[in-house]
Amino acid sequence: MVLYYNLYRFVILITCFFIEDSRRELVENGTVERLLSFLDSRNKDLLQASCGALLNIAGDDDARRIIKENGGIEQFLAILSQYDVKDSRYRKLYEYAAGALLNVTVETDQEVYDIVKAQHGVDTLYPLLSSPNIEMQRCTVGSLGLLCVDPEIAYQLMDKGFDPITKLLEAEDSDLLARAIAAVWNLSVATDELRVALNRAGALDKCVDIIEPCIEKGDPEVLSNLAMAITIMSINEDNASRVRELGGLEKIALLLQNDDEHVQSTAAAAVWNLCSDPQNTQVFYELKVLQYLIPLLDLHDNVDAVEKALGAIINLCKTEDCRVQFREMDGFSKLEPLLTVMAEEDKQLLYTLACFGVLSYNNENNDSIRDCGALAKIIEYLNDDYKESILEKSTGAMTNLSLNVCLFFFSCFHGANIFCVGRKQGRCSSTRWYCTFDSVVVPSQYDCTAKCCWCTLEFVHQ
Repeated sequence: MVLYYNLYRFVILITCFFIEDSRRELVENGTVERLLSFLDSRNKDLLQASCGALLNIAGDDDARRIIKENGGIEQFLAILSQYDVKDSRYRKLYEYAAGALLNVTVETDQEVYDIVKAQHGVDTLYPLLSSPNIEMQRCTVGSLGLLCVDPEIAYQLMDKGFDPITKLLEAEDSDLLARAIAAVWNLSVATDELRVALNRAGALDKCVDIIEPCIEKGDPEVLSNLAMAITIMSINEDNASRVRELGGLEKIALLLQNDDEHVQSTAAAAVWNLCSDPQNTQVFYELKVLQYLIPLLDLHDNVDAVEKALGAIINLCKTEDCRVQFREMDGFSKLEPLLTVMAEEDKQLLYTLACFGVLSYNNENNDSIRDCGALAKIIEYLNDDYKESILEKSTGAMTNLSLNVCLFFFSCFHGANIFCVGRKQGRCSSTRWYCTFDSVVVPSQYDCTAKCCWCTLEFVHQ
């Protein structure tokens, strides 16, 4: 047994430095199964060495699968159930077991969730959140933050109380803080009941309170997690109002000005959700947050940032003040290129078209949309080469653009492929387009031709 212990102390050491190929060799030669077999030992030195080695090897996908299939999760939880804060000699044993469990839970896996629930894992892990050992706290809140993607586990945590997790939002250690905030983020995803419970536990207040101190420390991961935690909790309308009451909207505006693109994009997501409250929209208008959102439209290689910026702009520009502000900030020069750049990105293209649709409720914006060349590109999407969802948004945008006067439509695009005016005469069977366009009448003061996308009929007015 002494020989085994010394051997696996050596395994811990070398696995710390192993590259992926070397870890693969340990997986393929049966080392993982051998290490797991020692987790039944009463020898704590051997347990500690084995858990340390498994912690390092569990960075490999197949190693995680082997650990899961051979009872490793159950054994890690059994070891952690014996945790004694006074047992300083074997402090590393529990840290290694907690770290190994964390590494096994890094991927979304229903089997892992089911094993943890069957072993009453929340009962085992919950007390460790209050451990004076920071490494135990890091690993425990990290594991629970990943496991609570499963709603049943999230509700088990809610039943026990979110106070220990809220307390960790005061952590000075940046890694612990980032994991605690990520846990709040994941806990708030499943249901509104969980979002309300987090607010009652003070998690929302604490997230807003620590934004400025975290900005001073400058950790992008912490700031991004904070923005997303507030974003998801703000799906609840009362929570969204609470953020405003706490002065959180001004702090979100500060995050939009951060140098890190990911922080900017997560802050844009927060604006998107917070605009569910009209009073929040008014505050954002007064803060002129559009000046920070519009430049994100230039990040063509970062489609996630573009998507979040578009979502925020759509919700903001449901108000006339913001529609005017967008135009005055030269937003159309940044928005128009997306009709081309995002042509292969369905979701981002949909949001771009929806953005034009919302902005076009203002007549002066309609002129800008025409003058910047966007109208011509929107018309190009009015054909059967595109998905139903794209056609819906493009026709929706055209509905708003053509509401003021039809001459706006025809005066710019002679010969454009638009809705067949012959359909009203019963000479085209196309039913693809929305009935809004049945009312199009060519103004007499313009000479133009409208050709149907589906038939050869041309309507010419001279």
